[in-house]
Amino acid sequence: MDETKKQLRKAKSLYDTKKYDEALEIYEKQYSENPEKFDIWAKRFYGWSIYYSHIKYSGDEEELTDYTELITQLLRQADLNRDPTCAYTLCVIKVMDYYYGLKEYDELLKWMEKLNPKLLDDNKQKYEGRTYPSKKEKYYNYITKAYYELQDYDACIEWGKKGLEAMDTFANSSNTWYKWRIAKSLNEIAEYDEAIKYLKEVSEVKKDWYVYKEIADSYYFNSDLENSLKYSVEAALKPGDTDKKVKLYPIIRDLIKNDYPEEALKHDYLVYTIRNAHDWGNEDALTERIEESGLDLENKNYKAIEKELKPFWVSLKYKNQERKYGTVTKIFEHGKSGFISSENNESYYFSVRDIVKGRKYLREYASVTFYTEKSFDKSKNKASTVAVNIEVN
Repeated sequence: MDETKKQLRKAKSLYDTKKYDEALEIYEKQYSENPEKFDIWAKRFYGWSIYYSHIKYSGDEEELTDYTELITQLLRQADLNRDPTCAYTLCVIKVMDYYYGLKEYDELLKWMEKLNPKLLDDNKQKYEGRTYPSKKEKYYNYITKAYYELQDYDACIEWGKKGLEAMDTFANSSNTWYKWRIAKSLNEIAEYDEAIKYLKEVSEVKKDWYVYKEIADSYYFNSDLENSLKYSVEAALKPGDTDKKVKLYPIIRDLIKNDYPEEALKHDYLVYTIRNAHDWGNEDALTERIEESGLDLENKNYKAIEKELKPFWVSLKYKNQERKYGTVTKIFEHGKSGFISSENNESYYFSVRDIVKGRKYLREYASVTFYTEKSFDKSKNKASTVAVNIEVN
């Protein structure tokens, strides 16, 4: 028997018994001497030996990149929809994970060019009760993140839309992040109408204050000040650290300064005290406005100011809506939500967290007043209307 073939059989035998380092030593020697004698199977097991010896558990950049570069020369990317195992793909994704973790997006994109997303699978992974993205989903997540952080907004939009088209289902609603990056990129290139469309889809799933601020910004720069105020106030009322909203309050201030000068000043003071509390420093113009108003320049209690402003924000949010009267018809066993029936016999879902007064009096058949707002019923996958800002009588 040919000596090279004999050695390759020995290497395969070692590989089968999980002696990857020993198998790799033989593969490396034989490949350096007789690469032409390596058929597709010999190359494949040579690649897998590299993966188990130097890639799977490695955190060293040089080791990861050098050996993965070798694998990309030895092998071709397999179609995971037909062949679920591919050392080429696993190694490149391992390098991608490495650079993604370091936020080195230029390097990440270089390695992503070595993968054809059409050959990646849609199989989500489940581990200890959690669902993790498929390789295809991870690919589009990484590439949109990289382009967005590198401020290549056109590419982020293009690849985000490709990702949305490429998959039918996503793990943990990660398609929301694709839409989020698309929308923020559209805002950066002044395509506000399209940005708003994507942002509203995001807001159906994510109720975070910063989503509403982004919508408010889109409307503001699109000269729709009425809607900008609507979503700015919504953002202010959403849960979240007051100091992290420091860039939100000046928008509200600018939008209300003509109609509500006293409340506009209070928004200035909120920003001033936040920056004061964190020693961030204040612009001279803002400091002058606060000083001229006679307010305490040493004040750092911004949460007290926020508390004073909340009723004003509520009045703005619901200024075109009359409070409804109704009765609590059902409280679920877990005590976190239920249904309210209005005077017109319309039924509205409510969450206990939306009770702003009289929570201790909550019970079935209790009288309540409330406002309503649009929401999204995830269980039915459709738009809905819910009761909010509830007062229990």
